Amino acid sequence: MRALKAHRRRQAEERLAADSWMDTGQIFTRTDGSVLRPDRAYVCFKRIVEREGLPWITLHGLRHTMASLALQSGTDIATVSERLGHSDTGVTTRVYLHGSEESDRAAAARLDGLLDARTSGDY
Repeated sequence: MRALKAHRRRQAEERLAADSWMDTGQIFTRTDGSVLRPDRAYVCFKRIVEREGLPWITLHGLRHTMASLALQSGTDIATVSERLGHSDTGVTTRVYLHGSEESDRAAAARLDGLLDARTSGDY
């Protein structure tokens, strides 16, 4: 949120400094407000990944990672769906909600605990 607020301040300064500002309603624009070329986000993202020495992941892969991690950490499906801009949670469920090795182990441990309880008479 801090980064987005700082960006909004910079953009307001650019708007005031520009000879003519094109109000496109876009969040990320050129310094005159005009629309960025479609590949600009990719180019900037690639430069940051290389500069920071991070392993490569596509922007779509980054989106998928965010959704998967959010769901695995317990964020509800409706919130993740809204962040992704999906029209309904069914899309999010089909594409992003899948088991992980960790959740599979946790489920197996819970089942094991239930079975132990039943066989020991504690159930």
